[in-house]
Amino acid sequence: MHKDMHEKIKDTIQDCNINFLLGSGLSHPFLPTLGNIEVLLTELEDKELDKDSKKIIRGSLYKKYFDGVIRNNSEILTSSSVALPVLENYRSFLKALNSILLKRKVTILSKEVNLFTTNVDIFLEKALEDTNLEYNDGFNGRFKPK
Repeated sequence: MHKDMHEKIKDTIQDCNINFLLGSGLSHPFLPTLGNIEVLLTELEDKELDKDSKKIIRGSLYKKYFDGVIRNNSEILTSSSVALPVLENYRSFLKALNSILLKRKVTILSKEVNLFTTNVDIFLEKALEDTNLEYNDGFNGRFKPK
């Protein structure tokens, strides 16, 4: 990386609030992205089908979503061998952010990072708890309450 760019990034981290938007790609390859399920559900409403047919199609789409994403959350909790590599990536990311904050020299900005996620998986929550980093999501210890 060019030295000037490195300094620019360093200065930005020192002088700004740090925010990240975490999307579904972060949990890949353990969890697939939703693909076009939302589009299909929206288009289904405009189709000229009888009520029962729409119900069956909608139910099938919800089942695909449940089987592909929601059901797999239990494997994240148990740190199964399939989920562990992605969980480790989350942990590494959080530890790197924590390290950056600890080295931050500016005293007028709080030593915090805002993480926003659109994900329905529990990788972020599990990784935060596993790394014992302080966080505020409205609860204190989601899986091992304190």
